[in-house]
Amino acid sequence: MYGQRLEQVFREGIWLHRDLTTGGCTREDYAQQSESLTLRLDALLNRAPLQSKANERLQQGIMKQHVLDRLWQFLKHPDIPPTNNAADRACGLW
Repeated sequence: MYGQRLEQVFREGIWLHRDLTTGGCTREDYAQQSESLTLRLDALLNRAPLQSKANERLQQGIMKQHVLDRLWQFLKHPDIPPTNNAADRACGLW
């Protein structure tokens, strides 16, 4: 369940980015919803105790990237894509 909740927050971030790039929301809406997603992620990352060691490892790994400010670059800078799919495809990984 913990991993699924984290996944949902990230999926919603990607959907939000897509909404902005397709004209489905304004920059103001984007900023507000980005803040809401960040607060939800913070709550999940600060949750304790977790029910398994696997969830704790997942939490710690994502927290490390969050502290280094690597998770939400596409929310802060909408010109940055939320995935690296284009780079993967260009390298023949897909």
